[in-house]
Amino acid sequence: MRNAGPERAGFLLRRVHEFAARSSVSLPGLLTSDYINTIPASAQPAFPGDVAMESGITARLACPLAGPPMCCRSGRSAGTSTGAAW
Repeated sequence: MRNAGPERAGFLLRRVHEFAARSSVSLPGLLTSDYINTIPASAQPAFPGDVAMESGITARLACPLAGPPMCCRSGRSAGTSTGAAW
């Protein structure tokens, strides 16, 4: 970016994303928006909810998703297969 600017950086990132898609590499989509926040941060109203409570709920909901699946080998000993794909 220092040498060629943000336009060139964006172009290169799009090319890498396209190459990954052609190579069957799964990547998240590139998100763009024409939205521009016209309200300065100093003029925005206070958050209407309880930030601490909502952060706690989010953490509890996300925690089980971060760990490994717990049911992959249930009922089977190591090295045996039931023919299932999972």
